[in-house]
Amino acid sequence: MAFKSNAADVLIIGAGAAGLAAARDLCVAGRKVIVLEARGRIGGRVFTHKDPASPIPIELGAEFVHGKSPALWHLAERAHLKLHQTTERHWYFEDGKLSKSRDFWKKIEKLNDQMKLSDVDQSLKDFLASLPDDEETHRAKDVAIRYVEGFHAAKIECIGIRGLVKANEI
Repeated sequence: MAFKSNAADVLIIGAGAAGLAAARDLCVAGRKVIVLEARGRIGGRVFTHKDPASPIPIELGAEFVHGKSPALWHLAERAHLKLHQTTERHWYFEDGKLSKSRDFWKKIEKLNDQMKLSDVDQSLKDFLASLPDDEETHRAKDVAIRYVEGFHAAKIECIGIRGLVKANEI
């Protein structure tokens, strides 16, 4: 597709939360903006699926508001979104059954502390491979993989431990 030089001041790639927020701010500032999205819908990782077989919607992407950023909460209020406080319960599905993780954050924090001590930056995959393979460590590795792949939407072979440690400090 060819664009005229005056078609837009700014081209934004992606109509997820960040792309849409940037487009809004730029439009408010008087800029002409084009947003390109590869999918047939906007929203990025935010995707609520309404299945006729389920009495409640199913979240297939981002399912919670992370942190208490004033800007994010302001947007939620302006959009009249109804937000609910969540509990600190974490569940996982394994071996055909749903189980409660009793020490989810303890496992994450312990691995995070170990990553801080590492002399080299490396992928999470390589870091986890360097740890012992006893049963307790194996469970902690599994929790870390689920956390990184779910929360950070990252592949463990692509995310570096230095960046992960920094992200966990926020």
